[in-house]
Amino acid sequence: MSFLDFPSQKDWERIYQQSLCSSFNAQLDPLLKSLKLGDGINNLARSIELRELVWQLHYREVDVSKSYVLLCYYFEQGIPDDEWYKSPGENESSIQYYPHFEKKHFIIKDWFDYYSDTFYYKLFSAWDTIGHLLNVYFSLNINVERVYFPNAVSGLKQIETELWKKLDNILNSSEYQKAKILRNNVTHNYLPSSAGLAITTKRGGKTITTGLGIREYTTSKEIMNNVLKILGLFQETVSAVTER
Repeated sequence: MSFLDFPSQKDWERIYQQSLCSSFNAQLDPLLKSLKLGDGINNLARSIELRELVWQLHYREVDVSKSYVLLCYYFEQGIPDDEWYKSPGENESSIQYYPHFEKKHFIIKDWFDYYSDTFYYKLFSAWDTIGHLLNVYFSLNINVERVYFPNAVSGLKQIETELWKKLDNILNSSEYQKAKILRNNVTHNYLPSSAGLAITTKRGGKTITTGLGIREYTTSKEIMNNVLKILGLFQETVSAVTER
């Protein structure tokens, strides 16, 4: 395993302060205040649970911030993967992957990929924590083991229409959908930022056709652009719940 320099304190503060992550803490207190249920023993348990969920959201947002700073830091080092393959390649190869890479670029990209994958895991986990908040506050009665942000939003449709519309628009936005696909592929399929071949199989009646080709690839620049946009969507999510 190869290592690179870790961000300096100056780099860390610069990247963090210039990002939407720096607004996370400022959103938490208004969110918590908006979830007040009033006094009385009947509301005590729910109040405690909601407060704990806001703290869980805070912990996850901290992890989002850490992974964001690190992926940005390595992205700034330069990853020349806009052209991730060429065919024919050099030295009589049929395909050459990452034709513009030097040895250092493979190390940089390896760490960028690690932290971008972590970013998606942590951000979607934070979104699911908001799903738990919605489930408790609006008494959606979704089994706690099956609470996710999308099904919590769906549960609002008949009881909190305006909030449902705002959150449903976020769920159906092109950038959220792209992030969802990226996270799913990171977990279950070909890594979206890995170059290589893919086998495709098509069935038509009794005929099976198999093809071989370059598989779809997501460049570092595409991932970075999506990361920036879904941070904005997450911020909109917290604001929508707070201002409902």
